[in-house]
Formats: sequence, C-alpha cells, structure tokens
Amino acid sequence: MPADIAGIIRGIGPKIDAVRTGKLYEPLQQREPYTDAVVTRDVAYGPAPRNTADIFIPLNRGPRKPVLVFVYGGGFAGGAKHMPGSPFYDNIGRWAAAHNLVGVTATTGSRRSRSALRHRGHDGAGHLAARAYQRVRR
Repeated sequence: MPADIAGIIRGIGPKIDAVRTGKLYEPLQQREPYTDAVVTRDVAYGPAPRNTADIFIPLNRGPRKPVLVFVYGGGFAGGAKHMPGSPFYDNIGRWAAAHNLVGVTATTGSRRSRSALRHRGHDGAGHLAARAYQRVRR
C-alpha cells in the first residue's frame, strides 16, 4: 500500500467507509480491457435472469485450477457483480487469475423480484457457491 494511502486509511480509523476507501484505491486498478486475465461475463448459474457470474481465467492456461468464488455484500437483495467504468469487483476476479486461480464474481436476485435467490443467509451463500462451482466445472 502506498504510504500516502496508508496515512489516509489511518485517518479514517477503525470504521468502514467504502466510498472514501474506494476512491483511494480506484486509481490503482487496471481498467478494461484487461491484459492479465480472460474474462467471460454473465455466465448463467441458475434459472433467474440475475443468477449470473463473471469468470476470470488466468492467462497461464493449463491443468485444472482452484476456483475462488466471490459474492459481494448486499444481503442477496441487490447490487451488482460488475459496474461498467468501475474496477470493483473485477479486482477480486483479476487477483484470483493473477494467482493462478479461476476467479468467479457472482450476482444474485433482488428481494423485490420473483427472480430472487430462494435461499438466504448462510444457506443462500452455500447454494450460490455450489451452483457457480457446478457451472464453472462444465
């Protein structure tokens, strides 16, 4: 972490300030098109329209690789796995690919939508991870 960012983070203190922290790190992230991973967007892992994942494959293809599945916060109620123009949450999938893993960032349904993930809480996360893993293994 650059020293200037470390100082600002210390100033923020022991609290979560996603907006300020994101603005600090955003300039350090690569923008699309990425040169360090092959990205496949919006791969369906379930029947609902929002049951999609982005898959980040390392450039070093080879034997089967471990898979890192990331589900962003939002309580399975909203949000997005990818926002055009923003490096977040692609940075997690890219980190995985840079470490010779397959990175998967996933989206779920909306509580206001009939397409919502049927399971929530720890069961929902397990269900989502299992579905995404099954899809990536194909």
